[in-house]
Amino acid sequence: MIGLVTGSLVAVVLCIFTFTAIIILWHKWTQQNQGLENLRREILQDNINFKYVVFLSYCSQDVHIVDEHILPSLNRILKEKLNTEKDLVCTGADSFVPGMLIIDEIHRCINESLVVIPVITPAFLRSRWSLKECVDALEKQRPVVVLMKQNTNTNDTVGAIKQLIANYTRATWYDNEGQFLIHPSWYFVGEAIIRRASETFINYRSQSVNTPNELIPLVNRT
Repeated sequence: MIGLVTGSLVAVVLCIFTFTAIIILWHKWTQQNQGLENLRREILQDNINFKYVVFLSYCSQDVHIVDEHILPSLNRILKEKLNTEKDLVCTGADSFVPGMLIIDEIHRCINESLVVIPVITPAFLRSRWSLKECVDALEKQRPVVVLMKQNTNTNDTVGAIKQLIANYTRATWYDNEGQFLIHPSWYFVGEAIIRRASETFINYRSQSVNTPNELIPLVNRT
């Protein structure tokens, strides 16, 4: 009799846990989808706070690989996922206003973007302005999706770059006999970007924050 009662109690507890888990997952799924819809609406309406999904940070010495492969692929996958023809990636080359201080334009572009993507290469690690953009991304608590060139030596990195490499998962790209390849695929990179952007947007709305500078920290630790 005692065994029967104990078994029944265990079954009830398991049912409660299972039901609770389902409710939590359903709520999370609903919240993510709502966040995606709100994000799409925010971008399409040219909201003054968030003009872009991504601020792409790269060294000018890497402009060829960025213009030929990274920027077109990013724009394509984000347009597909958000069902829009609007360009969703901000770069200094296209978005910095002529005649302004570089540091002010870096601040503005990161403020207007939901996610920061540094394209880390040997040239990037030597660039003062590229490193400054990484520092700003961390200070403004923006989610970061790192794209790193394969076999880039990061042993001597310090400060913001060292923090990024230590704390964030990343995608790796490389040149295979003239063919640009990335791992994981652009599809999964796009999924990661949209998920991080949606999380940022959900927290921004739920906390009734007036400016994107006050966003809640979201760090994807490895």
